[in-house]
Amino acid sequence: DRFTIAHELGHYFLHYLHPKRGTSASFGRGERNTVETQANVFASSLLMPEKSFTNAWHRQAGDVFALARLFEVSPAAVEVRAQVLGLS
Repeated sequence: DRFTIAHELGHYFLHYLHPKRGTSASFGRGERNTVETQANVFASSLLMPEKSFTNAWHRQAGDVFALARLFEVSPAAVEVRAQVLGLS
């Protein structure tokens, strides 16, 4: 739930003032969508700040489940954050 809320906050802060596009597009699960990717990066950065996450990663020896509990996110979110930061 925390990641979803942070993701939606990302949309609010990053995209609220952007004008609507002239064409409509639909995106299914797994498809690349810049707006959704930006909201995910915002959420990850908000909930798992780089310095705190990196320090915790080393302290926890990359234990995804321990980090998920620590940052109160899903193990999948931890795995993606670690990959983005080049830790895994």
